[in-house]
Amino acid sequence: TLYYSNPVDYAKPEVSKIARDTAVMLPHHSVFKPFDFNGKTAAFFGDSITVGVINADGSQVTTHNYPNEFSAKVGLTHTNKAVSGARIYVPSGISAAKILTQLQSVTLSNYDFVFIAGGVNDFLAYTVDEMLIGLAELIAYVKANFTGDVIWITPINTAKNVADVYNNKKDLNDYISAMTKLIKESDSNYQFSVVQGWEFGFPTLDSDSAYKNAMFGDGELHPSELGYNTLYVPGLLTALC
Repeated sequence: TLYYSNPVDYAKPEVSKIARDTAVMLPHHSVFKPFDFNGKTAAFFGDSITVGVINADGSQVTTHNYPNEFSAKVGLTHTNKAVSGARIYVPSGISAAKILTQLQSVTLSNYDFVFIAGGVNDFLAYTVDEMLIGLAELIAYVKANFTGDVIWITPINTAKNVADVYNNKKDLNDYISAMTKLIKESDSNYQFSVVQGWEFGFPTLDSDSAYKNAMFGDGELHPSELGYNTLYVPGLLTALC
């Protein structure tokens, strides 16, 4: 069953933590649910947020990350192949971790579910169009090598949601919208579910500083253990179960 979350519910500022007019314009969860995770296997791919980094320089990593906590709650046996700093798009000649490389490092057919989360590092480094080049390549690889359910998690709200990055003011919401559109347009086999990380309720740039500091270990980008367990994991459970 294709399930869409209710835009009216999630447009409320007290739920989404972003302005109502912005929330109405953003895409919402589009998932094939309910999923039966109990006793199944999954591989998680992504960047530092999937790794479980909780501070700015990446030196602190929690075992209470969302792959571990979510899997424990739903009965999944899982492996976490995420790498800090990983991007969807990496141009030739640039040495940077790529999410596609993580996928290529395992035999995807050994798993029942594949979870992919990414996009924030592309927002910080590349244009929307560049990110889409990498995303198209990633989608094609998954479709050619995996027949199970793919759960794509778009970036969570961050305090850098609207930021001056490399002298170009960019909006993370533009990346989320473009990412969602390409995934759904490419999903001819109804294989990809898209969970919108912005719906988890993480703080944005103009949120109360105490709330930001509680939910983010570094105050702006990486969730704290509290953030993972009170926002990220419940957000996934609500969207998928």
